[in-house]
Amino acid sequence: MKTRLWLLSGLGACHLGMVSMGAAQADISSWGPIGIPLAYYSILTGANTGYSFFSPAIGPQFRAYFQVEDRDGKAFTDTLEKGKPQEVTTKIESLVLLMGEAEDRPQLRRSVAASLSRKMFVKYPDATKVTVFFDVFDPPPLERYVEGERPAWENLYKATFVNKKSTAMRESHAG
Repeated sequence: MKTRLWLLSGLGACHLGMVSMGAAQADISSWGPIGIPLAYYSILTGANTGYSFFSPAIGPQFRAYFQVEDRDGKAFTDTLEKGKPQEVTTKIESLVLLMGEAEDRPQLRRSVAASLSRKMFVKYPDATKVTVFFDVFDPPPLERYVEGERPAWENLYKATFVNKKSTAMRESHAG
């Protein structure tokens, strides 16, 4: 029984050592003949995953939201549908990421924004206008953060779409 306990404790300590090496982003595969099997073990168990919360190169985050205006002129904010199946959530997140990375493709941005605004018009049939906002949250490097710079959401893209059918209905009822 004691031998088994010592063996399991030793294996656990070795695994924690591999996790530490992964966090330090050490190149284990270059450790000679033992390095490659240890690197495979690291990959299979996830011990090679580095922790980069304070990394100097944290990437930006993107978000999308909508300002919807109804026939009465009331405006409210909505977001993309959450709580849907994981596949739908992943697709929506991919579209938002695409918007963030398509800086040099204004026609693509407009097409994606138009498509997403259409979803809001379907969700809210009485809507007359939908404004699509795409924002970016780009944390500054650690050095600038220490100097006092703080991250904030910045608008990356904004487009307004009008539902001509509901606008025409409102105008015909007004006259």
